[in-house]
Amino acid sequence: MTSVLPRWFLRLPLARKLTVLAAATTAVSMALACAVLAWYDSTTVKNHLIEDTGTLVDSLAAGNTATFSFDDSREATETLRVAALNTEIQIAALIKPDGNVLARYDRGPALHSTPLMLDQRVVSAGSPRTVLMADRLIVMRPVKLDADLLGMAYVDLSLDDMHRRLSSFRRALAGALLAAVGLAMFIGSRLQKVVSRPLLHLTEVTRAVAKDRDYDVRAEQLAADEIGELTRSFNEMLEHIQQRDAKLELHRQELEQTVNVRTSELQASVERFKLLVESTNAVPWEMPSPTSSFSYISPQAARLFGHESQTLTGAMGLFDLVHPDDCDRVRNKLVALSAEGGQGIDLDHRAVTAQGTVIDVRSAISAKSRPGGTAVLRGITVDVTAQKKLELELRQAQKLESVGRLAAGVAHEINTPVQFVSDSVHFLQGGMNDLGTLIGEYRKLHASVLSGVPDQEAAVHATRIVEEIDLEYLLENMPNAFERSLEGLKRVAVIVRSMKEFAHPDQKEMSAANINQAIQSTLTIARNEYKYVADVETEFGHLPLVRCLLGDINQVILNLIVNAAHAIEDTVKGTDHKGLIKIRTRRDERAVYIDISDTGGGIPESIRDRIFDPFFTTKGVGKGTGQGLAIARSVVVEKHHGSLTFQSEIGKGTTFTIELPLEDGSTKKAA
Repeated sequence: MTSVLPRWFLRLPLARKLTVLAAATTAVSMALACAVLAWYDSTTVKNHLIEDTGTLVDSLAAGNTATFSFDDSREATETLRVAALNTEIQIAALIKPDGNVLARYDRGPALHSTPLMLDQRVVSAGSPRTVLMADRLIVMRPVKLDADLLGMAYVDLSLDDMHRRLSSFRRALAGALLAAVGLAMFIGSRLQKVVSRPLLHLTEVTRAVAKDRDYDVRAEQLAADEIGELTRSFNEMLEHIQQRDAKLELHRQELEQTVNVRTSELQASVERFKLLVESTNAVPWEMPSPTSSFSYISPQAARLFGHESQTLTGAMGLFDLVHPDDCDRVRNKLVALSAEGGQGIDLDHRAVTAQGTVIDVRSAISAKSRPGGTAVLRGITVDVTAQKKLELELRQAQKLESVGRLAAGVAHEINTPVQFVSDSVHFLQGGMNDLGTLIGEYRKLHASVLSGVPDQEAAVHATRIVEEIDLEYLLENMPNAFERSLEGLKRVAVIVRSMKEFAHPDQKEMSAANINQAIQSTLTIARNEYKYVADVETEFGHLPLVRCLLGDINQVILNLIVNAAHAIEDTVKGTDHKGLIKIRTRRDERAVYIDISDTGGGIPESIRDRIFDPFFTTKGVGKGTGQGLAIARSVVVEKHHGSLTFQSEIGKGTTFTIELPLEDGSTKKAA
């Protein structure tokens, strides 16, 4: 609505607006009334003029029947002169049916040349006609005697007098309109105070309240109408605001007191937390970005790294403390965490102290996003050197336990082919002695033949020796004895090589390894553990060389194979049946997978969430320490950042799956 109002009107004060509205309303109403009155007067005057002129022309036609009958133009002219006493008539004429003028009267000489507006068809038909133009009125009426048409009476009337009268009337209406508008403005300027005064008073009170925030002020109720109701409601609103402010002030005081109490409690809590944190061996820290310096690091840094926290803050970052060999790995982890956010990470790495000592530390790090796409890194770093040492000793003990448990089986595996070789060599030794005796007799016989005197007795003796030593038997079985000896030696060589590969020296750095070959070597070493209770089926996929700690991975695979054999043994005990251990390797774009399945009894639901706990075991005394799966998971998850999962079904068996991530660029294929 305000868009259709002129801006100058919107800027007027309220009193002026009311005056202008009253004047405008009056002006519009009077203008409309005057326009209607002017239109009505103009229409009425014109209708009366046409009616009066028609009556005059009818009288003229009725009075000239004789002049038409006798064709008396002089009498007709006199009749027209009498009719022209009406000064508004400019031309009067009597016209014969053929269109010729019987008589004509012109008001002035200038009109003599003005042609009559005749339509011959109208004249011949004797039809009455009235033509109203802007400045002229032409009226024609037939002149008849009985039913015969004698001619037409024609009058051309000037409208100047009518226009002058109408103009005078319109000027009078305009004057009345102006007078009415002026009177309306005068009356409106007086009456608007009845409306504007209470509103202006309310406006002044509102301004005072808004300026001074004094809600004790009240507006005076100057009217009993809607404005008075507005004033009363305004006063009630001030009363409510005043009451609300009083309550708010009370609440503010209570809140301020509460805030002071809570602030004191928070400060005390912060002090307790600071004391608690700074009294531990953990070192909390914060960095604005993965490659920046510390924005905060706790004083315990002096105990852990040998640097004062003031020295580290703003000057050094985490990478200044990380061992050079671990820098790339740590940087990649922190950059990825900063970019992706989400869950925090536990990062194990080595650090170099101010004294040059290398220590093992573990950092629990989280990232909090902030505007701009970067993230603040916050972490807690603890010294795990002693823990790492204990873990290494525990792994070594577990490995020695495994070697001790396998020693008898490996000795038995080696003893069988060695016994095979020993028996074959003893057979060959006896056979060679017999063949030596026979060859000696053949040499004597050969010498007698060469001398020309064959020794018949030597020939008989040689024949007897051939029968005694069973030469045919020796010639048939001695090659087989050599083959059996070579086969036994090869078996011993395989076992020794597998032991050598299994007993891979502990590594601190990962290296590329053939996982399929490692599994085959481990199966050879552990054969005595499973050969009496299970058959082994392998399905090796085409794997790349995997960067790993091969000695640790061998231990994980051995633990899972031994566990599978024990699970099957519990199932087939007391029967002639054997179970099945199936080992399958496969890969995808990001990882290598090792599936080790058994046909044992499965893992009960009640203990599935505890099987990776240290020292948890379901085996009998002497068959397990409960460290195998715990160490296996630690090796796979913490050292190789992979996963160790399982699926088990009661009565059907269990499948453990090792996932080892592939590094980018690992494209060499294993045999």
